[in-house]
Amino acid sequence: MILEPASGPVTSGVRSRFAQAQGSGISVSPELCQKVRFRKSTCRKCVEICPETAISLDPGPQISDLCSGCGLCVRACPTEVFESELYPDGYLLDRVTSHLDSPEGTGNGRKLSIYCQRAERPSAGAVGVPCLGIVGENVLFGAALAGIEEVILIRGSCERCHLKPAENLIRRSTRRARALATGTGLGEVSLTTVEREKEKHTPVGRREMLEGMANRLRTSARTITSEEGTGVRERVPTKPGLNRDDGAGGSPGRTLLRSVLRSGRWEGACPVAYDRELPWARMRVDEDRCTACGTCAAVCPTGAVHPAWEGESHTLSFKPSACTNCSLCQDACAEDAIAFEAEIWIADILQDEAEVVATIRSGWCTICGDVIPVGTGEVCPTCERRQVSAAHLKG
Repeated sequence: MILEPASGPVTSGVRSRFAQAQGSGISVSPELCQKVRFRKSTCRKCVEICPETAISLDPGPQISDLCSGCGLCVRACPTEVFESELYPDGYLLDRVTSHLDSPEGTGNGRKLSIYCQRAERPSAGAVGVPCLGIVGENVLFGAALAGIEEVILIRGSCERCHLKPAENLIRRSTRRARALATGTGLGEVSLTTVEREKEKHTPVGRREMLEGMANRLRTSARTITSEEGTGVRERVPTKPGLNRDDGAGGSPGRTLLRSVLRSGRWEGACPVAYDRELPWARMRVDEDRCTACGTCAAVCPTGAVHPAWEGESHTLSFKPSACTNCSLCQDACAEDAIAFEAEIWIADILQDEAEVVATIRSGWCTICGDVIPVGTGEVCPTCERRQVSAAHLKG
């Protein structure tokens, strides 16, 4: 079956549409961008992955009309700045898991093939996508958790495809899906990637691609009535456990993952080693270095870090379920006080309660009133530098 576009994001909630290429189906929330949150951030993943050079950072992300709606930026961004309105994860996962109800899914050892537009279609029951790069770990792990025993990712020649940057995304998604399977006790999952280029592949021109994208967007805005049978058929069938968890307060991808995790049994769960490429982490703070400046909380795009006062102490709380391992808190910390635990339990993604990771006895700068740790003097580092500069000028 060839995937038709979804009727809109499976997730709900308000996302600011500061930049959106007309007809591209990609919406943008610039307030989540690392470059917007912290001007010294070196993150350029969206710019580097875009095959159309349609994304600019000035300083926040903007999409030009060159955008073809491929969705690679959605998968590459560590803070989910971008969201695909055509192929959201929930829609893809629903289509994949619906394979279990098909004749091919009930037989044939519960195997599933997902193929890109350049690849040969392996069978009638295979799922087609524009590019395998848009198939994330939520979809692959969710398929395994639902009972699909083997997922075969069939791609054409990435070297000859203008979406070549997606090749690394495919590897990363399979790696993340395996980490999820290991951490939840599901064990080894069979995820295989093979190359089967079509014998005759006709490249789609940019004009045709944009026209097709516009048609899909127009189609996605309405409910399709089925002439076969009775009633109304919606573009995105809803299955239990795959809806947005409105209480999660997280991003669309994280919300979907939490829903998928809740459907698992968790027998044999074990910790997963920290990896910079994984989208989960557990924050660790060196209290001897921390100055309670609050920068980490200010730059965090997901609200995973929260400062508070308790008596005469300044505390930092951390919510593992909201952390996407973007490492912005670590990058912005002037004191190098932030690191990440060597291991994380996947169950932490379901933990909504914030935990205190640092308690700093604090006072106030006698000049500006800013918070400073007890024992570090009477003025904050900023005012101290200003005093030194003023004394130097007078001298």
